[in-house]
Amino acid sequence: VKGNVQTYYPKAPYMLSAHTARLVPNTTHAPLNDVAFRKALAMSINIDQIVTADYGNIVKKASPTGLLPTWDKWIDKAQPNKLGFKYDIAGAKALLAANGYKDSDGDGYVENKAGKDVNLRLIVPNGWSDWMTAIQIISASAKQAGIHITPVLRGTDADGTTWIDVTVNRGAFAGNQKPPVSVMAS
Repeated sequence: VKGNVQTYYPKAPYMLSAHTARLVPNTTHAPLNDVAFRKALAMSINIDQIVTADYGNIVKKASPTGLLPTWDKWIDKAQPNKLGFKYDIAGAKALLAANGYKDSDGDGYVENKAGKDVNLRLIVPNGWSDWMTAIQIISASAKQAGIHITPVLRGTDADGTTWIDVTVNRGAFAGNQKPPVSVMAS
């Protein structure tokens, strides 16, 4: 019915943040074990585009601290400004180059310090449409900095076990294989 849609707040964001979505890199593998690479990756993600294009401004941008807005009065604002990150493609490119990540083959993506291709996989549950859109945005914005990310949608395994059960509730196990579905961002 036209005109009967209501929200808790008259302007964006239209609801309170209940949790903070975050990207959790596997720091046991290169190049994600390199602080400079991780910072460049963080700088390459257009969080504002995720908030506006994916979530339609119904959510508030997460703080670099990872804390919810409820905790704002206890956050030393100088620290995120000093130690945090912001979307900065030129800065991400410069940080990568200064730390040995170069596009030596001209494909638009940096190679690692040994000259080998870097192709990160960003995995989310298939069917979680907001997260599926977010990984496409992350992949596209990281590409501008020269970081190759393949968005991967993971559903249910052949035995009926859902991916979220395997990775979150049950942990790693010997049969945990590469996801069967991958989607490349263009």
